[in-house]
Amino acid sequence: MRTSRFLLWAALAFAALAATLALARPPGAQTSARPHGPGRARLLGTTTASADVSFDLVLHLRERALDRYLSGLFDPHSPLYGRHLDPNAFGRRFGPSTGELSALSVRLRAAGFRIVGTYPQRTSVRVRGSAAAVHGLLQITLHDYLDPAGHRYHAPDRKPAIPHSLTRWVDTVAGLDTRSYGRMDYLPYGALRPIDGQSAYDTLPLYQPKIGSFDGNGQTIALLSIDHFSQGDLDTFRSKFSLHSGPKVKTVVISNSGDTSTGESNLDTQVITAIAPRAQIIDYQLAFPDLAQAINRIVSDRKATIVSGSFGMCDGTARDANRNRVDPGFRTDVERALLAAASAGVSFFFSTGDTGAFDCQRSDSTDRNVTAHFPSDAPYTVAVGGTVLSVGDDGSYQGETGWDDTNTNGGGGGGLNPYDRRPPWQNSQQVRVPGISNGNRQTPDVSAAAGTGSPWYVHNRGGWYQMWGTSASTPFWAASMLIVQQYMLKKHAGPLCFATPLLYALAERSWPFPPFHDITVGDNRFYQTEPGWDFATGWGSPDVYNLATAAVAYRQRNPLPGNNACAGQIR
Repeated sequence: MRTSRFLLWAALAFAALAATLALARPPGAQTSARPHGPGRARLLGTTTASADVSFDLVLHLRERALDRYLSGLFDPHSPLYGRHLDPNAFGRRFGPSTGELSALSVRLRAAGFRIVGTYPQRTSVRVRGSAAAVHGLLQITLHDYLDPAGHRYHAPDRKPAIPHSLTRWVDTVAGLDTRSYGRMDYLPYGALRPIDGQSAYDTLPLYQPKIGSFDGNGQTIALLSIDHFSQGDLDTFRSKFSLHSGPKVKTVVISNSGDTSTGESNLDTQVITAIAPRAQIIDYQLAFPDLAQAINRIVSDRKATIVSGSFGMCDGTARDANRNRVDPGFRTDVERALLAAASAGVSFFFSTGDTGAFDCQRSDSTDRNVTAHFPSDAPYTVAVGGTVLSVGDDGSYQGETGWDDTNTNGGGGGGLNPYDRRPPWQNSQQVRVPGISNGNRQTPDVSAAAGTGSPWYVHNRGGWYQMWGTSASTPFWAASMLIVQQYMLKKHAGPLCFATPLLYALAERSWPFPPFHDITVGDNRFYQTEPGWDFATGWGSPDVYNLATAAVAYRQRNPLPGNNACAGQIR
């Protein structure tokens, strides 16, 4: 950002910095939702035998049929192209039958459990029983812990053993460890005004009445958050930057994370409002262990088809500390929910983290293993990385670099999923990096301003702050695609449906007005940027107006079948 722009805000920035020093936690301790393994927490004892325990049983799906369906769903040359399934149809086609679910329920009742949560996707069921019943069913003992932040949780002493009587229906178990692994991917400091983001990334033409006033009016976007939101802070943000008034944010509580801070959700809602000021935002609040439940709820609610989530955890392997590894049952639970979401045409945008290619460093500063960020590295997401953006005094785009900040160990997340194979849209030679690509899912898909040199102004708890991180680039991308979808609908080329295959199809083609800024300077502390797709910035950042027109042109040549509606479209 040019110095002259910053001088206009000098007094504000000084006050914000002073307040930031009082409010912010130091880098590496950004949220009370950091992972704390039993080795870093105090053992309180064995969980009381009569204590209620809830967890998920992840169900078997018809894998071969599902693979055949997914291989054609996003291929314009397949008869299955664009034939999305609503949650009920997905469950009937690929999940257990109603008879099988009834039989499972009978077995569970006999073991002292009851089913307390189901979703039409039939990827999992939530069950509840006593700690003693859990011990009897899964051959584990639950222990209670108190983490350094004062949060109490329970965790099993060993891997659960699914009894033979349930293996016909149950694939794995998730949610017995109630540690709040997830961390929020923002850091306070920097600052972009809404007009800077709008100008640099070319959303302004879409707001013009002669184009169609595509500002989110009549559109709904969902937000996943593990902290709290302040409507008053959002109202102050709107007023300060003279943004159009929009509907009040709606809140849906999935579960209580125990985090009373507001920085993350305020950043998310204010960045969304900066790009799509008239959109309806629905804030789904949750504890990180309940992520699969929240995803299934959003898809089954059918209120929004674009979702932003700015949190996650290090996707560590055996080389990393145990607390940095995603529990296999939790991974399966979340990825099944995301797969069902994509099948319904719902796009989940997730941040890739803020420590570059060394994602485990946010919870373990000594960890130098190259790692990615979960759930953004799951196959059926839009993984959003970070850049450093330069703008002119008029807000014009002056260029971007990869985000690599050696002073803070900051960088845009990106890398290889350690377990999951790459999805079909990453099979192109344009996405393969010699010597690095190994056939697994690669991230990020796209990027935008997130680095220390290009944060956003945010109003939080009565003061102005300057916040940066992929927690800014992720809601920016989600909101941008919301107004792109609005434009597509007006041109009879929408809705967007699951966005990632479309973004790759656009990026791999030549356009007279490119929809992406290809970032070829810098790195993310390990991976270098290069022409085309790279592990530092993905396909780069958007020219949103060009992206909207390219999406319409592509869909006109590759129209969706039927009435051009995703199965998960708002009802």
